[in-house]
Amino acid sequence: MELISIIIPVYNVENHLTKCIDSILIQKNINFEILLIDDGSSDRSGEICDEYSRNDERIRVFHQNNHGVSYARNIGINNAKGKWITFVDADDWIEPNSLFQIFEEKNANNSDIIIARSFIINKDNVDHELFPFKKEFSKKCYNGIDLAINQEYLRGNACGLLYKRDFIKLHRILFPLEIKIGEDSTFYHICTIYAESICFLDIHFYNISEREGSTTRSWTFNKLRGMLDNISYINDYIVTHEELSPKAIDILNYRKFGVISSIYNHFQYTTFTLKNYFILREDIKNVLNGKIEVNNIKSNKFQIKILNLSIDLYAIIVILNKRIKSLIKK
Repeated sequence: MELISIIIPVYNVENHLTKCIDSILIQKNINFEILLIDDGSSDRSGEICDEYSRNDERIRVFHQNNHGVSYARNIGINNAKGKWITFVDADDWIEPNSLFQIFEEKNANNSDIIIARSFIINKDNVDHELFPFKKEFSKKCYNGIDLAINQEYLRGNACGLLYKRDFIKLHRILFPLEIKIGEDSTFYHICTIYAESICFLDIHFYNISEREGSTTRSWTFNKLRGMLDNISYINDYIVTHEELSPKAIDILNYRKFGVISSIYNHFQYTTFTLKNYFILREDIKNVLNGKIEVNNIKSNKFQIKILNLSIDLYAIIVILNKRIKSLIKK
């Protein structure tokens, strides 16, 4: 069986790392390597990586100063030897025997990207599926642009997928170093515009730990502002890649809308002040520098129109809607 490179960025996760690595080591009938990139951990994470590496030749460890998750993942991409690459966060884990099930499917081997099912796990119980896909998608493959525009499927993370290494290398796709939060979604959107074939499999593959203090939940005002780096990066990417088709540009512009939507949907988790609101509004105006042009994607078309009409109106609608939903849940 062809080699799979499993890339794990590691930073101060000594209490979770063993579960993550062990979930890979118990995979059966699979040829894999694990690349552990210790991103300057100050706890025992680096030592744990070295211990595993000494006991298993399939595990390679890279130690570096703290440069962030994008830099760590890129180290993994550049050192991977496998035909396939997948990313696993060090506080997450994969399902037993899932990799063997995935590669039993012949369609999957011929695709650029494989998407299986990922679930949020809260206190050992399945909370909900992350970026679910229709049952009828299973065992089918789609062109990336067709998938986004005609099937209206996009997602916001890079984990829980497998990427053909030659595909990543051919299109020189790396994680943007300029982005500190939301970089995985931008990475996926860029992969989508180049993928000739994205295959779906109805297999439970990836588990995301919903733990207190998890990066995905510990929102601050500065993190919300940092999300806007995604838009700056996309603006530059479109300018420097003149070969992009109008539909590909639409997909990247739709990512801009996703960034702003995420910012206002998470605004309530930060310290809400009018000063912060106005700072954020000006930041958004400056980075957008005009309207978001999305002509071919139907999803959220009305919301994009509202945003283009008035950032304030869009923000009020999103924030109030989020507050109402929170009150209803209580």
